[in-house]
Amino acid sequence: MVLCFVLLIGVLAVVIFSPEAGGYLQRLTGLPGSLLTLWGLLSWVVAFVALSLAHAVLYYLAPDADLPFKWVTPGGLTVTVLILVASVTLDFYVANLARYDQLYGSLTAGAVLMLWLYVTGFMVIVGVEINAVLTRMTEERKDAGLARYEDPAGHNRG
Repeated sequence: MVLCFVLLIGVLAVVIFSPEAGGYLQRLTGLPGSLLTLWGLLSWVVAFVALSLAHAVLYYLAPDADLPFKWVTPGGLTVTVLILVASVTLDFYVANLARYDQLYGSLTAGAVLMLWLYVTGFMVIVGVEINAVLTRMTEERKDAGLARYEDPAGHNRG
């Protein structure tokens, strides 16, 4: 869980500080302006890969089942895309359409952060449900247990 938290903080740092770091690198080295476009695209690719890895680890460690580790799961990939799209959409909404600053004043950052955390948490739960439904469907088709669940007595049941 600590790895997921570190990856999430790293992703946020890359996305937030990437434009400033790219501009600084361009001024320092004198590279052309098209580098900033490539730098911005690269920061989103790094964010996508790190979020995918964080979701893979989360979906491996969180369930009370003995699941095989997979780098890419349908739920993890879906959640990663949805979180990135929701973050960009929420950023656009807050910057251009909503008037949170007039409503909440200096508490705007807290209100927007809570809204983003709510949306992100909801999407993580949606990803868990996608993986759970697909695992159940696969078990029913194969008539074999992919996940072994433990009962309170400590006995495995498949």
